[in-house]
Amino acid sequence: MILEGRDARLSYFVAGDGPPVTLLHGFTQSGRSWREVIAKMPEGWRWIVPDLRGHGETQTPPGEPCSMDACVDDLVALWNELGFEQTHLAGYSMGGRLALHVAARRPERVLSLLTIGAHAGLDKDARDERRR
Repeated sequence: MILEGRDARLSYFVAGDGPPVTLLHGFTQSGRSWREVIAKMPEGWRWIVPDLRGHGETQTPPGEPCSMDACVDDLVALWNELGFEQTHLAGYSMGGRLALHVAARRPERVLSLLTIGAHAGLDKDARDERRR
């Protein structure tokens, strides 16, 4: 399915019925990377699985930055479109980092948080210092 946004066409799929769980993939992956995981999970959950900006079938204008803030806004728009006030949230690698940003910016939308192989990142000054 496609969600037409202000500056992106967000591709996603939904599977199952029950409380929502949003799954966020890692860098260079797509939402499809979660299909085998979902197949092994117990019934009773509704899986919300987007392709993040710059990945899979999601389209953004050329030269448009893929900031964490833009990705958070994409997820909130998706949840609003699907009618979910809150969701459980799980992310792997880059998706885990995004999940941390969602929890920091929109904590009222997150029922629980699971990150796998993720870190919060470095601020610009710390990143520049490490590059010296």
